[in-house]
Amino acid sequence: DDIRNLPSFLDGDALFETPAGTLEITPSYEVKSGRANVAFSLTDSRKGRWFGVAKISNKAKRVVESVRASYRTSYSGGIVNSLTVEPSFDIEKVEPSVTLSAASASGRTTAVCKWNTKDPTLTIVHAIDDRNTLSPELSLPTGKITFDWEAELDSGSITARIDPASFIQVKWTDHSLSGKWVCDATIPLESAGGPIAADVRVRRQFVF
Repeated sequence: DDIRNLPSFLDGDALFETPAGTLEITPSYEVKSGRANVAFSLTDSRKGRWFGVAKISNKAKRVVESVRASYRTSYSGGIVNSLTVEPSFDIEKVEPSVTLSAASASGRTTAVCKWNTKDPTLTIVHAIDDRNTLSPELSLPTGKITFDWEAELDSGSITARIDPASFIQVKWTDHSLSGKWVCDATIPLESAGGPIAADVRVRRQFVF
């Protein structure tokens, strides 16, 4: 059959209010591969403190592809404003993981510990001011440190990722009425026996 004229992806969404919370069902279908997915999520509709998500697929070995949950608790009168625990399990890859997030009382700093079996990390996300956010990340097994910086501009944004031992990546996005300009630059911090050369790419997105 010729499927070139068919849409490549179909999806939908349905919401139901239940005594336990808000149930959201999101089916999707990939036409070319014939893969059908359904995501079920249940959310605390009163205080928004918890949610659970399960994804099933007709291509998964065990039908259920992955499960994920989150629970947030708030504190008052201390240096920590809230603590969030987000366990997840990729059943297809047999990969468990959990993310622990602690937000400061000021709301400007969040400590995030991502534990997994490959590369657990510890990240400190700090809002320097209303427009600038700095996020150093530490790899717990290797001790490698990278830095992420995000800056909000009047008409766009600048994001940068710095690996002090390897590279600097910068992305500049400028919005306009008819679309946006995006410039990506990767600057290596070490050369392979020759001059250091940066990779710069500029693209334009139009909105009609």
